[in-house]
Amino acid sequence: MTKQQYVRQIVGRIHANAGTRRRIRTDLLAGIAAKEEAGLTMEQIQAEMGSPEKVAAEFNASFAGTSTVTWYRRQRIARTAFLVLVVLAVLVLLFSGLGMLAFLAVAGPSVGIIGGADGPTSVYVTGEVVTGTPSGGIALLLVLAGLAILCLAAWLICRNRKP
Repeated sequence: MTKQQYVRQIVGRIHANAGTRRRIRTDLLAGIAAKEEAGLTMEQIQAEMGSPEKVAAEFNASFAGTSTVTWYRRQRIARTAFLVLVVLAVLVLLFSGLGMLAFLAVAGPSVGIIGGADGPTSVYVTGEVVTGTPSGGIALLLVLAGLAILCLAAWLICRNRKP
């Protein structure tokens, strides 16, 4: 495993904000570079430091009870809530009247005229004409879109706020 892969696996398991992760990544790379200058190989360095899981667990243990852990959990909750709301909005759009209106716009009613010059003419309508709009589906979609925007805003605020 290369130095970059090793550090990437460690940093990927750390529960902290982006700034803390960058700082840890820089420190790890500097420490590994110093050990390489001292003549150790990457395999020896990994054996000395331990597995990526162990190193990350040590970092996470040092963050226990700090605002970094709280921030990380809030960010995860905000991301999950945003993703769930987006999926719900798509499902509502597909299964509400809006989805049906899109279908009817493609496969709308058709009109057929049968008749001739010497007899009566008949007009046949196949399908139903859509009247009105499904306002309940639109209102629900707008509510879900508003909630999704609020979750996105909360996530952006949490992401940029330093613990």
